[in-house]
Amino acid sequence: MRRREMVPSATHTGIAIQASAGTGLLGSTPSIKLTAAKNRNRFDQFFRLMAFPLVQHRRVCMPAQGLSGNVGSSLGSGNMLAIEIPSPGPSNVLRLVERPKPEPRADELIIEIEAAGVGRPDLLQRQGKYPPPPGASDILGLDAAGTVHSLGADVDNWKKGDRVCAILSGGGYAEYCAVPAVQVLPIPGGWSAIEAATLPENLFTVYDNLVTRASLREGETVLIHGGSSGVGLLMGQIAKRAGAAEVFATVGSEEKCAFLKRLSPFCCTARWSGSIPLKASRK
Repeated sequence: MRRREMVPSATHTGIAIQASAGTGLLGSTPSIKLTAAKNRNRFDQFFRLMAFPLVQHRRVCMPAQGLSGNVGSSLGSGNMLAIEIPSPGPSNVLRLVERPKPEPRADELIIEIEAAGVGRPDLLQRQGKYPPPPGASDILGLDAAGTVHSLGADVDNWKKGDRVCAILSGGGYAEYCAVPAVQVLPIPGGWSAIEAATLPENLFTVYDNLVTRASLREGETVLIHGGSSGVGLLMGQIAKRAGAAEVFATVGSEEKCAFLKRLSPFCCTARWSGSIPLKASRK
């Protein structure tokens, strides 16, 4: 979250939030072969007590099951396939390689990955502009979904075979990854792994910024800049469910504005210099 502002209003206060840049719903995607997750109304288990129907944002995902078909049976028993960046550059620098399978620390579990999310940080890291933090995997991928393969000694809230998705510090572009158990969520009922791989980073980002840090209260007004991004679209829905009186969003083009109005329970205006006419953008 960039800032929390009090927005003048006749009856309530408000929050203004700059959503993460991202590629956006209508943005460009890498040229490697990927599968786009569909937009749909789903009932997410994470919000089951809130009875909150999510409109899943369109984010590009990469199925992991097809990786093994490129190498066949040449892998060693303790190894896996992963995608690495031998040197920064365009998407054609990505290379399929053999790496050792990770082992879980006491507080971690190993996910056998079926799909990995592709987001803006991945594109920047591939270009050499967003290095992984110290100690993190050099393999791309901050979102992943699949099945619990093995557990660290201190993990008792998951079991082998559970269907999960997770936010990672890296390592999602592989057949297996290690992740702290606290960063793992159940795959929502009715969702595929490809759909679930779009969820963790955006959900954690939205909830932490909007609810935990900005302390959104019932009756407030929320203004979201970058409303057609994955974070922006999810933020508008959570804001409404959390009791926001009104939600407004800005986007970078009239095309994105029309797209957002078709999918979202909040108002939208295209971005331009000067002030934003909130009343004019209401439905």
